[in-house]
Amino acid sequence: MNYNEFLKAVDEKLSIMTETEKNQWIHNMARTTKDHKRTAFLKSLQKEQACCPDNSIKKEIEDWCRKIEEQEIYFECSGYEEYGESYWDSDYSYEYSDAFGIGKELSRAFQVTEDLMFQKEYKQASELFEKLCNMTFTAIDNDAGERQELELKELLDEKLVSLDLKKIALNLMYAKYQAAEGGERVVELYRYFSWDMCKGIKVEDFFIVGPEELKEIDVFMEEWISFLKNTEGDMVGDLLSDACIYQGGVGRLCETAREVSVKHPVLYEYACQQLLNEKKEIECEKLGLESIRILPQKLVIRGKIADLTAKAARQMGHENVIKECYEVAFHAESTLNHYLRLFELPDYKEITDRAAIYANALPENSTWERNNNRQLLVNYLSKEHKKVIRFFNGEFDYIFEDCKKDKTELGWSSQFKGIAIPLFILLLN
Repeated sequence: MNYNEFLKAVDEKLSIMTETEKNQWIHNMARTTKDHKRTAFLKSLQKEQACCPDNSIKKEIEDWCRKIEEQEIYFECSGYEEYGESYWDSDYSYEYSDAFGIGKELSRAFQVTEDLMFQKEYKQASELFEKLCNMTFTAIDNDAGERQELELKELLDEKLVSLDLKKIALNLMYAKYQAAEGGERVVELYRYFSWDMCKGIKVEDFFIVGPEELKEIDVFMEEWISFLKNTEGDMVGDLLSDACIYQGGVGRLCETAREVSVKHPVLYEYACQQLLNEKKEIECEKLGLESIRILPQKLVIRGKIADLTAKAARQMGHENVIKECYEVAFHAESTLNHYLRLFELPDYKEITDRAAIYANALPENSTWERNNNRQLLVNYLSKEHKKVIRFFNGEFDYIFEDCKKDKTELGWSSQFKGIAIPLFILLLN
């Protein structure tokens, strides 16, 4: 149940409860609250108190940030060679020290910024969150006279600071949502989703943080979906799928998949998977067949959709659909697994011969239709994989003659011969 569905269900329940029933429910929630959460529970029952932000603390943090940027304060480091099991197995490592207490001050700065957010100073909080997240920290090796730059994630990796990056990311997004409006808000939030620290976050995740409920979420979600429809990229496909499910469930996702199939064919895959998850095999098969018949033949994502469609068809015993999907999957994504699966079909000999010829004509390097967008990856097959398929198609003489051209001793060969010999041994067995 997503945030939207949950709140609607809660509001419906509350609307039919009497004041006495609500008070009794709150009393029971308090009664069952664990020791370590009781203080927070009591605070949540207090009336909101006006709190004036301490601008002197904010200015103090900004001055500290300036000192970091101008390298008045910095980390110190020393490098050394770290050897593995052999002399040649080595790596250069660094040890860091924090003489200026940067880690402690950085933690404090993030806490002050979070306090600003809870005081509803959203503009100041969002600006300060972004500044702190994007800062570059200098580390100086005085012995070698060298400098290196560290980003926030690297400080955590080197244990120079202890922070919850996901919590910071959610606070940043919440503050920006409150501080901005319309198109600006959508663009800024999309930019945050491209940051490494925001990977894995769904748009509804930041709806549940902060001091007050976000307003006009439905309006924002429609603006968000509209923006994503007209934006390209793999990340967009994931965000758009989540947004559609949030706004209207799998039905909205199917509708949007049809609208943006040229830019985001991956939505068809996500929709088919969602339909399978919901045990809607008939709808999955119908949507899958619709999509594989309109998407370009050599689009790899078409093969993944065919796999899901075949899975639905198998559960319903639709043999003709399974056959069509197996062939489509190989033509779109010519893996060995997809090829070997063709042997399960009743008239496999003619089908596998055609498939081997088709595979041999494929390009040998990966290509995208535009902008290195992986959901628009076009089918390709390396020279070695083409030969493997020819081997399993029974073209043993061709493979044997090809291997004879490689005069390198087998133990030192990284060529196809190193793959073919085990295959011939398998054939003998």
